Amino acid sequence: MPAQKKPNPLVRRRRRETVYLIPGVDGDRIEQLENRLDALLAQPKRTAAEQREVKKLVDERNTILEGAQDDRIKVVLEEPLYRGYEAADGTTVLGYADLQEQHPPRKGNKLDAQLGFDSDAYPPALVRLCLVEPEVTDEQWAEFVPGAGPDAASAFDWRRLTEAAAKLTNREPVLPKPLPVSALLPTNDDE
Repeated sequence: MPAQKKPNPLVRRRRRETVYLIPGVDGDRIEQLENRLDALLAQPKRTAAEQREVKKLVDERNTILEGAQDDRIKVVLEEPLYRGYEAADGTTVLGYADLQEQHPPRKGNKLDAQLGFDSDAYPPALVRLCLVEPEVTDEQWAEFVPGAGPDAASAFDWRRLTEAAAKLTNREPVLPKPLPVSALLPTNDDE
């Protein structure tokens, strides 16, 4: 492993986000528990029954997560540059704006048009661009991307990674705002 370069005190340090992946955990259930907890805790006053429900939800969430503590995987993402450059050794360093230009919205895709990029290809590329730890090969990365097979990230973990990468680029999470159902239905123009 190459020696770490000492940070240049004249250059702003790039922000980092740490995400702990939890393989094998039912992320959908954790998300349901957390959403219900958020709703209950947002209320200024709770009934005794709601207080008991909060305790029950917290206990269930903690039980699920405690069972997975030993299996956690630490992932560190770093804020990418806005625009890339050509390094002194001739390699090209991409920025996230360059990456976004490489993944333009697909024609006729309403979600892509809303987001301003290819909603299938850009998020994995952005997470890969931000990934600094652990170091992975291209082959390992290809096995990790959702839908790639049994070692792929869960939807829960993947959502957390894309949200962290989006936060580092000062963008809203790459998860779109809901569209009305009518916007997703084919129109006479689409035929």
